[in-house]
Amino acid sequence: MSGISNYTLNQKINALLGKTSGLPSVIDLDTTLTTGNNAGANDIDMNNNDILQVNNIDLTTINGSAYPPTIPTPDLDAVLTTGNDANNQSILNALRYECSGASGQVRVGTGSGASGQGTSSIALGQNAGSTNQGNNAIAIGNNAGSSNQTAGSICLNASGLTLNPAVAGFFVNPIRADATEQLPLQYNSTTNEVSNFSWTDLLTPTSYNPILQSSGGSNLNSGNYSVRKGYYIQLGKIVWFEVRIQISGKGGLGSAGEDIRITLPITASSLTDLTQSLNIGNIVQTNTNIVSAFANIPSGGQGYVVFPIKTTASTGTTNCAVGNISSSFQIRFGGFYFTD
Repeated sequence: MSGISNYTLNQKINALLGKTSGLPSVIDLDTTLTTGNNAGANDIDMNNNDILQVNNIDLTTINGSAYPPTIPTPDLDAVLTTGNDANNQSILNALRYECSGASGQVRVGTGSGASGQGTSSIALGQNAGSTNQGNNAIAIGNNAGSSNQTAGSICLNASGLTLNPAVAGFFVNPIRADATEQLPLQYNSTTNEVSNFSWTDLLTPTSYNPILQSSGGSNLNSGNYSVRKGYYIQLGKIVWFEVRIQISGKGGLGSAGEDIRITLPITASSLTDLTQSLNIGNIVQTNTNIVSAFANIPSGGQGYVVFPIKTTASTGTTNCAVGNISSSFQIRFGGFYFTD
């Protein structure tokens, strides 16, 4: 080696080999991995900042910075004045904050949701839901639900006037009146669906087969009907119906003393103090002279009609019985009655 004697070089090498202070006494990877980290003074990365002793991480900071980072409240005025990213807030974020609240509220329009807007409520339009709008309420339109709108109500207002729902429900103003409209709305309280229906379909008669029977429970044989017609319309708890029956024999009916009955299309009201009266249009071919006849539905939720008759002007009424009608008996009657 040029420029240095072998004697000098050996002296320098010996000096370096003697400098062991501060270095590990044993540098043995097998020992470190077997015994674990900090085997003696020989941890994996040769200092105290090893993998199992991570500095600068705790529940609130990462490398000395707060976590999660504090985000300043968006300020639309500041963003629009200073420009995008004023206080680290983009215009989009500021608009989002301006149009919504901390509890899921939505408000768009001058004065909308201005004070006391409820959780998850929506106010769209000038002064919509302005003061104390209830939770989950929806107000759309000028002055819709502007004051104390009831929680859970829906208010759709295009009238220019104030509309404040006082109870939970659906409120609309205006609605146009049209006497020619044949498709009114109906509400299904089970499915919560609003749909329309046709008055024409609703008031179309439905046919049914009335049964002539005796009070003992026997029915006229089906082959003994010459005419058997029945029609009804039900609207809510009112039924309108009309029946016409003509027979060609009394086969199947009970004994002569049993009352005759004719079945209704729908069971009558169960009220125990309500005997409902009907109208008889015609009753002929009887074995008994009849001065007057009536048609009644007995009280207590019955499904049939009985026919009280008077055989003389001075006697009381008795129900028409099998023995009072001939084998060619005819009757036509009808009316309306109440159901449950």
